[in-house]
Order: sequence, then C-alpha cells, then structure tokens
Amino acid sequence: MLSHVLAAQLEVLGIGTLGTDLFAEHAPEDISCTWLIGSTRVPIPTQSGKVAMARHTVQINSRQDTPSAAYNAVDAAVGGVLTIGNDTVGGVWISQATLLNGPFSQRRDDDGRYIYTANVLVEASE
Repeated sequence: MLSHVLAAQLEVLGIGTLGTDLFAEHAPEDISCTWLIGSTRVPIPTQSGKVAMARHTVQINSRQDTPSAAYNAVDAAVGGVLTIGNDTVGGVWISQATLLNGPFSQRRDDDGRYIYTANVLVEASE
C-alpha cells in the first residue's frame, strides 16, 4: 500500500522510526505516534484506457501529549511527503503530492492526548 511506501520514506528522511513512533495504516493505541492511512484511490486512465497512475488521498495523523507536539508531528510528516515527487520510492513512481487540508485538530483520545490530522493527495503509479 502507498501508506507503507510513504511511511518508509519518512523514516529515511528522519521523520520518525517505523514501528516505534511512525506507522502505516494502524497504530498502537497506547503510545504517542504518527501514522498514515491510505483512504481512497481514483484511477487516472490514459487515452488508451489503461491505468498507469492513480490519485490517492492519504491521511496523516499524530497523537501526542500537547497540541503543539501533535501539530508539529503532522506538519513534519506532511513536509516530508510533499518533498517526494518525480521520483521512484519503494518501487512506486510518485508524480506529485499536494496538501489538501490541515494540519488541524481532530479530537482528544480517551487518554487526553491530542490528535491532529492532515490530508494529502498523492499521484502515484499503480
């Protein structure tokens, strides 16, 4: 999944450590961390009707003890994703990434930690 490719690239960029404070798709409930969720995929057909690329909406979330820490974590992850473009990452060609919205406060979890979210549109190969 694209979220796994992006999370691995964020680790390469120094924005978290996979399995510790950076996750793809699912994150443990008991720790403060950042995670990416690939939520939608819309194929981009070519003139011949073949699909070579797709637009993916990726949600980036962070759960932290303070609002500023949650905001900063999402902002750093968004910044990392937005630097990826016209490049092959993890075997996936990424044409471009565009911020759709965020970072914004989503809610507080049951332990009182702040959850911030941003949504990014990523055009990538199939």
